[in-house]
Amino acid sequence: MKAIDFICRYLVRAAQDDLTPTARQILLAVAAGLDNSADIARLTGMSPGTCTNVLRSLAARHELHCVNRSAGFYVLGPSGKERVRRLLDFNRHA
Repeated sequence: MKAIDFICRYLVRAAQDDLTPTARQILLAVAAGLDNSADIARLTGMSPGTCTNVLRSLAARHELHCVNRSAGFYVLGPSGKERVRRLLDFNRHA
């Protein structure tokens, strides 16, 4: 698959997804290994407060799981893993 094929298929999937673009970006950042609002804020340019609020919202939706509440560390939850799989699985029709 060429890079242009990948991005076009991803954009089709993202347009069909019910998360906001901000929430989707943060979910994908966690999937990529970033686990806290400060790291995600540095990567995305969002404020740490926005990242914290969206991380908490995604945790309430069971997309993420908070593994350390005092430090604010998150990992993908089962729903988040499934959503990321759907966003990035191009073997099935969009």
